[in-house]
Amino acid sequence: MNWFEPRVLRSARPFVPSGGERRDEIGKTGDDQAMVQMMCDLVLGEIQAEISRVEKEMERRRQDERRLTNQPDYSWLMDWRLRAKRPLSFRESSEVELLCSKVRAEEWRRLLKEWHTKVRFAESRDEVLDTFRALVDEMAMERMRKKCVVQSVDEQQQFGENTAAKKTAGQTDERGQTAEAASEHGTHSDGTFGIRSVPPRRRGRLTDKKGIARRLTAMKRAMEGAQDRLFSARGRGEVFYVRFY
Repeated sequence: MNWFEPRVLRSARPFVPSGGERRDEIGKTGDDQAMVQMMCDLVLGEIQAEISRVEKEMERRRQDERRLTNQPDYSWLMDWRLRAKRPLSFRESSEVELLCSKVRAEEWRRLLKEWHTKVRFAESRDEVLDTFRALVDEMAMERMRKKCVVQSVDEQQQFGENTAAKKTAGQTDERGQTAEAASEHGTHSDGTFGIRSVPPRRRGRLTDKKGIARRLTAMKRAMEGAQDRLFSARGRGEVFYVRFY
C-alpha cells in the first residue's frame, strides 16, 4: 500500500533550471554551491526534527488536558490529510533553502549554535521557522553594517589622502608664486634695487585674495631687503638708490 501514501514535494532545487541562479550565486564555485546544498539538507533535517518534537509535545499536552477533563478522544477519526502536518511543506522548504543561500560559510557554525540555543523555547511550528528566519536576517544585517563601516573608513582615509595631497600641492604652488614674485624684485646691473608693482590683471591667479596677499608679502620682504641694503651702503659711504616701477 505504499502507492496510497502521500508523496509531498519537499524541495524546489531539482526543478530550478541551470541558468536560473540568483545574482548572489553567480560568483560561487561548484564546491561552494555543493556546501550550500549540503547545509540546506542538514538544516531541513534539523528543522523537521524540531517541528516533530514541538508537535509531539503539543499533542501530549492536549491528551493530558483531555485526560484531566475526562473527555473522549476522537482524533483517530480525523482524516489523514488533516493530520499530516508534521513534514515541511513545499513552501516552507523553499523558504528555508532561500534563507540558507544567504548564509556564508564562516557563519554556519554561529548560526546553528544560536539557533539550537533559542529553538528549545519554541512552542509551535511557526516559532521554529521564525527563529531560524530571524537569525538569518540578523546576520545579514550585521554583515551589511560591517561592510558599511569598512567602506566609511576607506572613504575617510581616501579623503584624508586627497586633502593632504591638495595641501601639499597648494604649499608648493604658494612657494613657487612667492619665489616668482620675489624674483621680480632685486638688485639690477646699474646698482639700483628695483621693486616691481605688478597689477592684479597681469596674472589671473593673483586676482584672488590669497594671490594679492602673497604679492604684498613679497613686496614687503623686498622693501625690508632694500632697507637693509640702504643702511649697509650708507655705512660704507656708498650711494644706493631704490627705484619703484
